[in-house]
Amino acid sequence: MNPIPPCILVVSLGMLLASAGLGGCEGGGTSSETVGMVEETAGPEGITGRTDPGNTLELYSADFLPQSNLGFAKSVTADSAGAFAFANLPPGRYQLLARERANGKAALLTDIAVPSETNARAALEPTGTLAGTIPESAPGHLGIAYAPGTPFFAVVDSLNRFVLKGMPAGNYTVVKTWNTVTCAPGASCGGDNQRDSVEIQIRPGENATW
Repeated sequence: MNPIPPCILVVSLGMLLASAGLGGCEGGGTSSETVGMVEETAGPEGITGRTDPGNTLELYSADFLPQSNLGFAKSVTADSAGAFAFANLPPGRYQLLARERANGKAALLTDIAVPSETNARAALEPTGTLAGTIPESAPGHLGIAYAPGTPFFAVVDSLNRFVLKGMPAGNYTVVKTWNTVTCAPGASCGGDNQRDSVEIQIRPGENATW
């Protein structure tokens, strides 16, 4: 005799599972499933989702430049039921940053297509940092490091060091830009803008370097 499929068991014991706070078949479940999590659904009307009540949700277009604040960026707070929404979004690709400010945990959901019908979820975990240097940056011509599509950027200090703080676990494209100065004999000095980029993986609570 074939065993009873799990979903039939879940349906027949639905009341028991709900009272125990357990999930059911795929696509079902209770609000307890989003404790310490963030989940989103993208569709024609925008992006909606659930997380813990009071969490901050920040949405950025994939081409957002944090050092100049160019591109789409918007922030909302999850309501008392943990629900949030970003309505009337222009078509494009977005990244969603969820922050639980009380304990410094966060999550980043990437490559969210609007108006495509998609959904994703992630756990809020301890954030990490990315530290590095831009040794090629000329004195007085500040170098910058940033991750497009996120709020993370930093200007180098007097020793050409930078730190990107509070980064959720995930994969990032990180860009360095800086100016070099050249001086021709008998002529004024001029500068050229330089750029480098790399794919960086940040693990929960990790201090990565580049």
